Amino acid sequence: MRIRESSLETLMARRGIKTQVELAQLCGMNHISLNRLIKGRRKNVSGGTIDKLCEVLEAQPGDFLFYEPSVD
Repeated sequence: MRIRESSLETLMARRGIKTQVELAQLCGMNHISLNRLIKGRRKNVSGGTIDKLCEVLEAQPGDFLFYEPSVD
């Protein structure tokens, strides 16, 4: 699963969250880790991270996640 950056930005705007740093703080995450997830440099999104993002953004996982098959 990967985070769709444009969808995440839309959800952030609806909640009045202006930056990834602010979102990370609200989720109790490190902003560098969040940025790596958003930019696709880290492929695995944990269930705990999904839960935190859903809670803070008042969203469902499908609102900001998409499936990307592995390249083996």
